[in-house]
Amino acid sequence: MYGQYTELGQLPEAVVKRLRHYFLTYKNLPEEPAVMELANIYGQAEAWEVIQTSINDYKLM
Repeated sequence: MYGQYTELGQLPEAVVKRLRHYFLTYKNLPEEPAVMELANIYGQAEAWEVIQTSINDYKLM
């Protein structure tokens, strides 16, 4: 459905808002107030770099 997009800025604003909401709330329990914040929103290149760094860190464990 979203395969034609390569950068977050290409997505419809409503989709971006839903993604933000998801990442800010997915760990919250229903009775807990939201305490998360998104420090950065990465583009594709930065996201792949973060993923690769995480994989490399995991392999070192």
